[in-house]
Amino acid sequence: MESTESTESTESTESTPAAQSPVDRLKRWLRIPLGLLTLGFVVWAGRALWQQWDSSASVSISWGLAAAAIVPTVGICLFQAWGWVLLIRRMSGVRVPWGSGTELYLASSLGRYLPAKVGMPVILMAGGARYGIRPILMVSSMLLIVGTYTVAGGVVAFTVFALTGGALAGELAPVMNQSAPPLLIASILGTLALMVLDRRRYPAVFLRLLKIDGGDGPLLPPAVVACYVIVWLFWLAHGALLTMAVGATPGQALAAAPYFVLAPIIGFLALIAPGGVGVREAVISAGLLASVGPAAALVAALLSRMISLGVDALTWVCARPLRGAGSDATLPESGPAREAR
Repeated sequence: MESTESTESTESTESTPAAQSPVDRLKRWLRIPLGLLTLGFVVWAGRALWQQWDSSASVSISWGLAAAAIVPTVGICLFQAWGWVLLIRRMSGVRVPWGSGTELYLASSLGRYLPAKVGMPVILMAGGARYGIRPILMVSSMLLIVGTYTVAGGVVAFTVFALTGGALAGELAPVMNQSAPPLLIASILGTLALMVLDRRRYPAVFLRLLKIDGGDGPLLPPAVVACYVIVWLFWLAHGALLTMAVGATPGQALAAAPYFVLAPIIGFLALIAPGGVGVREAVISAGLLASVGPAAALVAALLSRMISLGVDALTWVCARPLRGAGSDATLPESGPAREAR
């Protein structure tokens, strides 16, 4: 009886806002400076578009290439979900079923379109009850996925920027060409640290923030990192196809495609923008401005948003029948998931 009461007390405590206060405090402190930076960038990008708008030619869209950009977007959704399933299995010791785990992550992805993206952790926490995983561990998995998502995206984007720097044009080109090498090195080091460094060597504050108790070995299996590298390669393909769809040459499209990688990262980190709306479009428009002109750059950004939003919703709807598939997840004999039960 005492053990049961203790477990219930622990679970209740972890579900309270106080237990999540480090994350809440971090978001509160970051919201204002990130909000100001976001607003400043959107204004700057809008001003650049406006200044060149009169000289912009009419936009001719290749609808075949635009439709082809849908295919890698489906891959983006699926590999994001599969990467999370691999991670939560590693963190919790619970063999979360592939079908229902994919459906849960796809549902949570739609939650990022709520203000401050609060829907994403809320949906994950509620879904953790299917598998007996503590709510705070579900939130921790989301934080770690965001870190992996950002670092892997940095590796892909700045590798392509470094390789195509000579072909890159526009107002952002000098910044990207100068920052690509150091940011690429930093991204690679960050990825390697997550993959090979034993969790016992992580800073204690980091482990407390993620509510990771005990265990050894790296937190991130190589398969998780591989999933997110594939996600960003799909974003490159999506961006290159859309850039060519509005009139860019293949060389211009390859050089500009990394902006379609940076745009979702910056949009996600802009907490004030639900789903990164406005921010993502500003990054893409600014990146494509010199290659295809302001009107075509804006059309490519809007097409990207329409495609990704539609595919996000459609993949979740298609995955809904898997919600109850394999609901009896395999639990370990001990550990945080078993204690939660």
